[in-house]
Amino acid sequence: MNLFILNYRITNYTSQQSFDFSYQPLSMYFFKLFILFLFALPLQSQVSKIEYARTVKWSEIAKSLPHLSKEEKDRISMTWGKNKSDADPYVLIYDESQAIYYLDEDNMPPQQWNWRREKRFLHTSLKDKKRLDNIEMLGKSFVFEDDMLRFKWKILNEIKEVAGYVCMKAETIDTVKNQKIVAWFASEIPVSLGPEGFSGLPGLILEIDKNNGSAIVTATKIIKDSISTPIKIPKKKGKKITNQKFDAFVSKHIKESFTAQRNPYWGLYY
Repeated sequence: MNLFILNYRITNYTSQQSFDFSYQPLSMYFFKLFILFLFALPLQSQVSKIEYARTVKWSEIAKSLPHLSKEEKDRISMTWGKNKSDADPYVLIYDESQAIYYLDEDNMPPQQWNWRREKRFLHTSLKDKKRLDNIEMLGKSFVFEDDMLRFKWKILNEIKEVAGYVCMKAETIDTVKNQKIVAWFASEIPVSLGPEGFSGLPGLILEIDKNNGSAIVTATKIIKDSISTPIKIPKKKGKKITNQKFDAFVSKHIKESFTAQRNPYWGLYY
């Protein structure tokens, strides 16, 4: 109960401003949170595993396409909205020094492979704040090494339960795709990580909502006890590219698709 009250006060203190945790003055509230994090560090020597379900809703994506008429959007909503989207299984595994996030191909719904093209593997080094990202989309494979992404989160005064944990709400903006990102994080799990490369919050991110429900990644199972499988980094092949050039490639693809009145997100890792 004391931890919840502390989190509520933190939310109330921060809910009116957008900030980057790395540059904020250490108030008494954050000092207490920092002490809690220090006491929890010994627990992170073990390997923990989070299973996520990633769902992309094309009926929602269609609503953001400017070249479609209302009738076309309604038709897509009727076609795709009635069908329950199959969720792709993703896994986040982490210890005190590194984390990996990847598509669990062994547990993919069989019918998905008939049309599926995009997938992702992400390795994060927590010690030197670096990441290795491999994304397969648009018929190409991209590999880039760069610093961990930094996000300016705005923590809001809302809570909900995800996978059995009370989570607090935070928002940021994806400036490349011009999308609002909503994160739900559990301060009870003091690990500044999450799916899709999102991080920087005082707790593990258990759910990500991209662009008002167009894509949702939510935790389905949390294994905090030590697991026997060590973290292994497979060799990834693909076109080596910087994060800046990759963002420019995605921005150009979206702009050209809109100009040609095509759906830019079909085949793109949304």
